[in-house]
Amino acid sequence: MNAMPAAERPKVYQIRNFLRRLLLDLWDGPAATELSVTAPLEVLTSTLRSRSTLGLILAFPAAPFVLGLASDDLYAFVEYTRRQPTHAVRLRRLRHTTAPHPVWQVNPHEDPDAYTLTFGLPEQVEAWILDQEAGVPSRTRWVKQSMLSAMTVYWMDGDHAHTFQLRYEPTAFRSDLHYSPLSPPG
Repeated sequence: MNAMPAAERPKVYQIRNFLRRLLLDLWDGPAATELSVTAPLEVLTSTLRSRSTLGLILAFPAAPFVLGLASDDLYAFVEYTRRQPTHAVRLRRLRHTTAPHPVWQVNPHEDPDAYTLTFGLPEQVEAWILDQEAGVPSRTRWVKQSMLSAMTVYWMDGDHAHTFQLRYEPTAFRSDLHYSPLSPPG
């Protein structure tokens, strides 16, 4: 898309609508029509559909990107979110991982052991977070509170689409400022 003139590039909402239509079978015409845009999105959609049984879940945060959430136990996530389609979550940016890029973790606030999802942010966002070492905690907090505060999650079960809402609200956690995933909340 970078090769396209700026005036011809699709807007972020058009790309998101295009992906939603393909992934949720809501086809009523393309949201973006330029083949150089739609062809890669169709390949991405096909790949995501083929991997959906492996536990990949799409999340649309309040930001100009889509996240692929990975789960070691897709059924635990689906079971929990079917009971609580909208719920508060904990977000953590894991500092020490073997992954080549920073990994983020999502758990439900009320029951952190119910499921765990992981994802990576776009490279540009991570570069911005790390731009100044002293600013990492405040920039991480800003990303959580603005970009990741509400994530709409779509999961396909055969021909049926399920929609869930994961909400990060830091004020909900003031009573657990000393939460550690290695010890029970106290």
